[in-house]
Amino acid sequence: MKRFAIWLLAAAALLAGCSGSDEGKEGPGGGDDTPAIAPPKNREDVEGLLTWIQKTHFEYMWSGARPNSGLARVRYFADEPSKDENTLTIGAGGFGIMGILVGIERNFITRAQGVGRLEKIVSFLERAERWHGMYSHWIDDRTGKTIAFAGSNGEDNGADIVETSFLTAGLLCARQYLKDGSAAEQALAARIDALWRGMEWDWFASDTDDCLLWHWSPTVGFKKNFHLEGYNECLLSYLLAAASPTHPLPESKKAYMNGWSRGGGIVNPGSRYGIPFVVRHNSGANDVGPMFWTAFSYGG
Repeated sequence: MKRFAIWLLAAAALLAGCSGSDEGKEGPGGGDDTPAIAPPKNREDVEGLLTWIQKTHFEYMWSGARPNSGLARVRYFADEPSKDENTLTIGAGGFGIMGILVGIERNFITRAQGVGRLEKIVSFLERAERWHGMYSHWIDDRTGKTIAFAGSNGEDNGADIVETSFLTAGLLCARQYLKDGSAAEQALAARIDALWRGMEWDWFASDTDDCLLWHWSPTVGFKKNFHLEGYNECLLSYLLAAASPTHPLPESKKAYMNGWSRGGGIVNPGSRYGIPFVVRHNSGANDVGPMFWTAFSYGG
């Protein structure tokens, strides 16, 4: 369990794209000290090493959180701290939410501290800009407004269902964690459920070829026409689209088979170093993708 939790927190820091040390013990989004944990003094202390690594990754999401949202910034540059300081990345936010649950269970923070931070995050998400219930890849911590994703020529300025999927995984984990708790925790779980129920997965179904589409823009619609086809990090979007209690993907099995599974084309009989590929990664039939293509859909 500890090793899985360490992967989870490491994934959050990876997606956040941290490129320097953390911002200090008292981050602008928290205001609460967390227990100091020293690195192990000898290589035989494996448990101490794992705990120290986990706590260090947790600190990026906890102490590095931004003041209005309680979510971590997209990245941190040690030599230019002001760069992107108000830019939130929604997918990493979902991993950070799961990290808060781990932090509570590992006694890095108290339950009261964790629930307080979750309430702050949910309050921000309730007022943040959404498109058919979905969030954008980047959001401004100060305003809750969409920030167009880098390199998209301003066209990735609306809903991003893959980033929203990673956020949703974290939110649903938190909902389940809180739903049998105190009255206040149950109320927070219900607010999370309302966010989940407001996500219009069916809006993002292609009209022509049984597939989910990654982006929708308020200015250019589905112009990017990015189909979610396996194998990459997007599997979770199909699972959530099929599971939605309010806006499920029409004929979700058909879309999954024809879209994600490419009508059978996802199967790859090749191998590398004697290890079978099994699936065709989107990097090509003769290669595999980065580890996050596999890891991110399984955080929940």
